[in-house]
Amino acid sequence: TCGAPGMSWGNWAASPNVKVVTGDFNADGKTDIALTGPTDWDCLPVATSKGDGTFTTTCNAPKGGYWSYWASSPGVKVVSGDFNADGKTDLALTGATGWDCLPVATSKGDGNFDVTCGAPGMSWGNWAASPNVKVVSGDFNADGKTDLALTGPTDWDCLPVATSKGDGNFTTTCNAPKGGYWSYWASSPGVTVI
Repeated sequence: TCGAPGMSWGNWAASPNVKVVTGDFNADGKTDIALTGPTDWDCLPVATSKGDGTFTTTCNAPKGGYWSYWASSPGVKVVSGDFNADGKTDLALTGATGWDCLPVATSKGDGNFDVTCGAPGMSWGNWAASPNVKVVSGDFNADGKTDLALTGPTDWDCLPVATSKGDGNFTTTCNAPKGGYWSYWASSPGVTVI
């Protein structure tokens, strides 16, 4: 099938610097699509899957914060995950130079998002903006909330992890991985982190 998502989806998806992110933004078990990244967008487009090849499109302004500004910042990376453990996919941004907070857009399930930007602490902003850094998401402490980790730059002696508190805030640690040569391996040309 080729069901048109509606609204201005085609134009939004073709915008310069757009980032496409998938997830289950309404917790119905079907994968949806969100777009973010271009400068001056006043809404966050979401195409919610109906399960039959068609989509319902919304584009609502995220509440609180400066999502469009942050999402369009040079070097920013967008990551999806369930940062508050409510079953809906949320979005996080990291990697821009000079940031001291970690923007999170928490899905309300209806195409709307609440935005927070809590300071994760330590040197997260500097680490996330490092050349060749890779950001990965996962539940690293088994509490049901998505956390973030950074790896990739040469000569790092620790592995930064931002553990989600569920309210848009994070606790950051940076411990040396035991055994092996993690930093050497992670910074090798062509390496992929999964």
